[in-house]
Amino acid sequence: MLSLRIRQPVVLLLPVILMCAAVISCGDNRDEGKDEAALYKEMFSMLTKSGQFSELVDFATPIYYRYQSDSLSDLAADACVYIAQSYTYMDRYDSVAHYVECLDRFRALKSDDIRWNYMVNNISALWSIKMYGNYDDAMSF
Repeated sequence: MLSLRIRQPVVLLLPVILMCAAVISCGDNRDEGKDEAALYKEMFSMLTKSGQFSELVDFATPIYYRYQSDSLSDLAADACVYIAQSYTYMDRYDSVAHYVECLDRFRALKSDDIRWNYMVNNISALWSIKMYGNYDDAMSF
């Protein structure tokens, strides 16, 4: 039974590990000139769509902290919003609060990014409902 418990997380992480290896190994052979940031963003999206929120947090957190000192970092802004969204879906609201606070400094940079702003508003609305039961406030987002 113990070996089953160990194998199960490894089996669940295997697709993530393979995708990460593919992203890293692309090097100069990337088709259509995709840069590293675009590949990371694709990975964030794939992990979200597959419901692998813990794996997304594990993948995106080091990326966020590597680039977060640059307030003009589009990649840090995207990593931050995906991390906040993942923590929201995992009901880890202490972590959501931390990353929502971090999102504020990227608002000017991402003001024209409809998808990013939609995600931020969705996270803020869910936060308002889950933490305070305030549906009126949630509708304002």
